[in-house]
Order: sequence, then C-alpha cells, then structure tokens
Amino acid sequence: MCTQLPYCIDSGCTSHCSPVQSDFINLMPIPHRVVCGMNGRAIPAIGIGTIKLRCRKGRRIVLKNALLVPDAILCLISIGKLADDALTTTFEGSICHICKSSGKTIADGTRKGQGLYYLAGSDPKSDEWAFISHASPDLANWHICLGHINYTSII
Repeated sequence: MCTQLPYCIDSGCTSHCSPVQSDFINLMPIPHRVVCGMNGRAIPAIGIGTIKLRCRKGRRIVLKNALLVPDAILCLISIGKLADDALTTTFEGSICHICKSSGKTIADGTRKGQGLYYLAGSDPKSDEWAFISHASPDLANWHICLGHINYTSII
C-alpha cells in the first residue's frame, strides 16, 4: 500500500506515522496517545499498525508499529525505529540510503532544498499537495509546513 502523501525520512521522530488510514495493512485502535511536534503542538494518535511501502525496483519496506495520526501533515519514517528493525540509514549529501544488515539498499531518499529527505518514489514535486492546518500561521507552523526549513529562510 502507498499513500498519495510523500514519506519523509526523519531522524527526530520516535515513531513512524501517517495521517492516511488506507496506508495501513493492519490497524488496531489505541487509546488516544499524544504526539508532540517540534513546535510543541500536540495531536492525537488513534491507531497503531503496519505500513508496507513499495520502493523502486520492486523492493518493499515494512514500517512496524506505525501510528495513525489523522491531524499530521506529513508521513514520517523514524530512523530510530528502522534501527530497531536492524535497518541502517546513511546520509551522503542530498541522498539517503536505507539498507538491510547485509548492506543491500532497499530504499533511497532525496533531500529537497534545505529540508527533509523524501523517500524515492514519493516525490512531493511530482504532484500538487495541499497541507491544511487549523492553527493560526506563525513561524513554527510555517517551519513545519515548509519541510522543517530554518527560521531565517522563512523570515
């Protein structure tokens, strides 16, 4: 399964997450759990399950214990959780590789501008995207909406 939203490879998040219920191949409801963002804003996670992403060359990456976070504006892949599943993530300039313990690359990511690394095959520039938020636009919200770009560039 794969979402219409791009997946971002993020070293700062502690769990894989998606706001799209159809991304999950299995999903169990959980008591509302709070997920905090870099701006301190808290949003609820309402489910946990497995996401199976198709990568290039027919390879797949399985995101275990991923959270369903309906109010999230991005799909995130946690580098820490990948490490827990014996996958290695390396960064070389604007390219990122996710590899099995054997060293075989199963997925690649590409850095967009000064922002996040996007999983190859889910290029946010290939389609138009609209991220909708109910929060008042402030510097922290713009930071998130613009892919965690630095504050100076936003201003």
